[in-house]
Amino acid sequence: MDETPEELDRIRREAEDIDVHQYQKRFRALKAIGLGAALAGLVWLVMIMLDSRRNPCERLRDYVCRQPTATSGSGSTPSSASPAAGSASPSPSPSSSASADAPPPPLDCAMYQAIFKESVEDDNPQMRQSIRAQCVTKIDRLKAEDGVTVH
Repeated sequence: MDETPEELDRIRREAEDIDVHQYQKRFRALKAIGLGAALAGLVWLVMIMLDSRRNPCERLRDYVCRQPTATSGSGSTPSSASPAAGSASPSPSPSSSASADAPPPPLDCAMYQAIFKESVEDDNPQMRQSIRAQCVTKIDRLKAEDGVTVH
C-alpha cells in the first residue's frame, strides 16, 4: 500500500476499463460459429443420405425417359430444352400434342423401366445389388464421357 492517491485513482480507472466478460463473449462467438458449422455439416449429411437412398436405376430410368425420342444421349442441352418445350405445347393445342405423345415410350425407356423393376423386385438380394451397381456404373460413365449429370 505504498501507492499515492493519484496512483490509486489511475489503478481504479484502469480496472473500470477492463471488460470482465471479454472471454465469455469470445467463447460465445466461437460456440456460435462452431454450432453453425456443425448444423451445416448435418444438413449436408442428411441431403447426401437422402440422395443415396434413392435407387440408382430409378434415377437412370427417369433420366432416359425424359430424353427426346429422336436423340438418346446426344448431350445435356437438347434434353433440358426438350421437356420444357414438350410441357409448354400441350396447353395451347391438346389435340395436336396428344397425337405426338401417343406413341409408346422409346425402347431405351422401356428397357430401363424393366431394369428398374428387376432392381426392386428380384428375389435374390445379390442380383438386386449387382443390377444397382451396373446402374451406378452407367451413371458414372455418362458423367465422365458425356458430361451429363443424372439426378
